[in-house]
Amino acid sequence: MLNQDDITKIIEAGSEVFATKEDLKEATNNLSTKDDFNKMMNAVDKYAVKADTYFQEMVALSHI
Repeated sequence: MLNQDDITKIIEAGSEVFATKEDLKEATNNLSTKDDFNKMMNAVDKYAVKADTYFQEMVALSHI
């Protein structure tokens, strides 16, 4: 069973890995133009497509 110390460690680890709302606000404030924002979104979209393809391939391979 988890104790309070374990829960605290999990929360601290999650804050280091995942972006917060404040992190996203800061990132969008640092974008000087809409072009910068569009470049960032295109990069995220390309990564998402690659990740989706990879996960679909892993599912297909696991069913062989």
